[in-house]
Amino acid sequence: MVIKLMKKFIKNIIVLLIALIIAHVISLIFQCLGVEEQISTVFVLAVFIVSLCTEGYIYGIISAFLSTIVINYTFTYPFNAFDFITPTNMISALIMLIVAIITGILTT
Repeated sequence: MVIKLMKKFIKNIIVLLIALIIAHVISLIFQCLGVEEQISTVFVLAVFIVSLCTEGYIYGIISAFLSTIVINYTFTYPFNAFDFITPTNMISALIMLIVAIITGILTT
């Protein structure tokens, strides 16, 4: 029983990590191509995939939270630094988190 639960847990974590890594790589490519408006959409799609392919709400919520942090750190000014103080970044992060969590709940 414990081994079965551990296998499910590991599978769900691997799906989460792979989806977010792929979303990050695609977003970096979009940034190089100058299509920065679609970066949040790529991460919402990753949250959708995580929620669809994993069991339970928690993995979708975790991926939504991690996506918000990655977007804020990597793709918003100041780059490679956290900035939740600026109203624009805070509002964007909050909206991204809400959309991703609702998407995760609806697909689970």
